[in-house]
Amino acid sequence: MYEKASFVFWTTLILYIITLATVSYVGVYITYIALPFIVISGLIMKFSEPSQRSKEIMNTTKATLKTVENTTNSILNETNSFLEEINNSLEKINLLNQKIKPLKNKVHKLEIQKLDNKLHNRVNDNKDIDNEIIMLKDKIKEIET
Repeated sequence: MYEKASFVFWTTLILYIITLATVSYVGVYITYIALPFIVISGLIMKFSEPSQRSKEIMNTTKATLKTVENTTNSILNETNSFLEEINNSLEKINLLNQKIKPLKNKVHKLEIQKLDNKLHNRVNDNKDIDNEIIMLKDKIKEIET
């Protein structure tokens, strides 16, 4: 209760003073609203001030929560950096697959053509196709490394 009243008191007081300092005419309504808020929250703050033991407990609790917050933040930051590394690796793999895909398609077409030539008993064409397949597979290995 003390902390809420303190927040209301100081916020209202600061805003009221800023308004008085910056605005040439302060209406009656703002005075009739702000001053009672300041007085009532000030009185609540005055009479609900916690004891020394309560302050120590609150400070200990705040320190514990701050430690938990820092630990959680560090864990989340480490997790975030790990996920960024995974994302970068997956992007590299995706780029690699995009480069290799046309070559693999070409190898696949040549192997189909080779099988077609075997069906039609064309031996010389198969040697050329074998050489081209080997060359393409070497290119794929070169890109992968």
